[in-house]
Parts: sequence; C-alpha cells; structure tokens
Amino acid sequence: MNKPNYTITNKSRHLKAQIIKRAKNRSLSIHATQQMYHDARIRNTHSTLAMENNHLTQEQVSDIIDGKHVELAPKNILAVKNAYTTYSLLYHRHFESINPYSIPELLNSHRAFMTGLSKDAGCFRSEPSAKNIPKLMDDLMEWARTSDEHPLIKSCIFHYELIKMQPFVNGNEWVAQKWQMMLLIHQNDVALRIPLMNVVYERKQEYYDILAISNKSDGCTKFIEFMLQATIDALMEFEKDPFR
Repeated sequence: MNKPNYTITNKSRHLKAQIIKRAKNRSLSIHATQQMYHDARIRNTHSTLAMENNHLTQEQVSDIIDGKHVELAPKNILAVKNAYTTYSLLYHRHFESINPYSIPELLNSHRAFMTGLSKDAGCFRSEPSAKNIPKLMDDLMEWARTSDEHPLIKSCIFHYELIKMQPFVNGNEWVAQKWQMMLLIHQNDVALRIPLMNVVYERKQEYYDILAISNKSDGCTKFIEFMLQATIDALMEFEKDPFR
C-alpha cells in the first residue's frame, strides 16, 4: 500500500495541542442556530468557489441562495447552488451517516459538486495516464481509515494527497476541502462553524506556494503546518464573534 510522505514536526505538535485546547473553549460549545449554520454554509460556498477562480462576492452567493436575481452566467449560478447543497448535507448532520473512508461517498460528493458543470461528475479521470488513480485512491482511503494519526493531522494529509493526485478532471480542490472537513467533524463538529476555508482563501497564494514547495521536498510536512495554523486562526476568529 502506498503511504503519504510526511514528518510531524514540533511545530505541528504544538499547533495541534493549541487547537485541541481551543476547541474546548466555552464559546465553541454554544448552541448553534439555523441562521448560524446558514451563514457558515454561505461563507464556505463562497470560499470554496473562490479558490478555483470563480470571481463571485459573498453577497452574490447569498443572493443566489436566497433566490434573488443575479446577473451571472448560468454555470456560475449552478456552481453556487451545487456547493451550497453539498455543504448543507453536512450542516444538517447527515455527515453522521456518511462514511469518510468510502470511495463511493467521495465520488458522490464530487458528483453533487459538479453535476451540470462537468460531464465527468462523479468519475475519476479516465485517460491512459490516470490508470493508477483508482488504486492510489484506494490506498489513500485505507491509510486514512487505519492510521493512528489525530484527525487534525490526518485531514491535512488527505487534503494534500488528493490535490497532489488530481483524481478528477476538475473540482479536486472542492472535494479536498470538503473531505478535510468530513474527517474533522467526525471528531468534533466545531469544524462546521469555524471559517477555516475563509482563512485559507485569504491566504490563497501562500496555499499554492506551500503545495508547490511540498511537492518538491519532504511530502506534505509544510502543508500540515500551514493548515494547522489556518485552523488556529479560524478558531480565534470564531471566538471573537461566534454569532456572526
């Protein structure tokens, strides 16, 4: 079985410990209202689409979801609706019935994101150069299922490995971001409320720079550190205003 290449540094251990401590903060245990979950879905939808150069504002995303007329290409509108619906499955706690170590579930998630946007929705790349992708994805899922790494670490590694592998024609980042959340919320559903993907989007260039560096060096070691730091910063933002 192919296994991810990474090292858990002292920095990663320190960040993980900080996150675990902050996740127990009283402000994170407040009862979430439907409006809070709706607002969080809007933020995640906007950030996810923006990461792939879909130049929508958060206000436009909100207007589309609220059924208001927005002057945009039909595919952009469909992308918003698809992403929001996909995240809704998580926020309505359907994640409890989703196996985060299932290839069919992963393909279903891609299909939900990409229906109407790609003829390959729900399918791995099929060109000759991609013939090993099903086996590589099986190995990644098996590693994630059996690894003793903490979900905070495991979710970062999975995110990185999926981006590196590029198993889909398009939509890889969408699935990687959602599946990182999937692996986290099975441990602690605080991940549903913190603006993690917003923080990543705000550091988009650094995100891509770290991916490029990681591909040329010691696997996803630096990417783990980056994502853990983004998680800390997202927790701090949420603590300042958990009702926003």
